[in-house]
Amino acid sequence: MIDYVHGDATLPTQGARVLAHICNDVGRWGKGFVVLVGKAYPMARAEYLAMDARPFG
Repeated sequence: MIDYVHGDATLPTQGARVLAHICNDVGRWGKGFVVLVGKAYPMARAEYLAMDARPFG
């Protein structure tokens, strides 16, 4: 069952949550929802950009 919740996905309101998000495999962090994630969680952005995000390239 899909439960639609309206609000800011970068600020969960109840306990631990999983947010499914489709992305490409280019290994960049610059457009779409991920920009908001980077603003809310700058360490996540830094750690992602520090690793090799292209395992098949």
